[in-house]
Amino acid sequence: MMKDLYDLKIEEAWKAGKTFDIVIVLGGINDIGGGKKPKHVLENPHGIRALVKSALKDNALVFILTVAEYAEEMRQRGKVRKDRMELNEGLKSLAAEHKNSVLLDFANEFPYFALSETKKEELWDDGLHYKPAGYERMGEIVFEALQSELHRILPPKNDEKKQE
Repeated sequence: MMKDLYDLKIEEAWKAGKTFDIVIVLGGINDIGGGKKPKHVLENPHGIRALVKSALKDNALVFILTVAEYAEEMRQRGKVRKDRMELNEGLKSLAAEHKNSVLLDFANEFPYFALSETKKEELWDDGLHYKPAGYERMGEIVFEALQSELHRILPPKNDEKKQE
């Protein structure tokens, strides 16, 4: 699943000579739900690690998002939940390895099982995909992180240059 996205979008853009200042990586939930192992999602040749490394080669600022809880993850005696948590630990380690990467811990921001039924109804459509309010919240989280990190990629303003 990651391979399709990677090959069809990002890799083609890089081959065409395009570069990115910011890359936001949110992936793995469908892979984990489909039975792929966390290590495979992270380490296969078209996995998340390869995507992050490619983005970092272009000096992009990379935001790595953990995978949030979702309704069906308790199936198979919690195996999917265990795999999601293992993937998230790998994503946290990956973010910590690179100075130009930032971790956004969506798992903490969207604690499905800790929320009231009313909040779940407000944010989730089917227990996996979000309703507009859920995507709005996702956007707010990403926007807040972008705002706090933009100084890393924007050139200093003329005022700041004079002070140096």
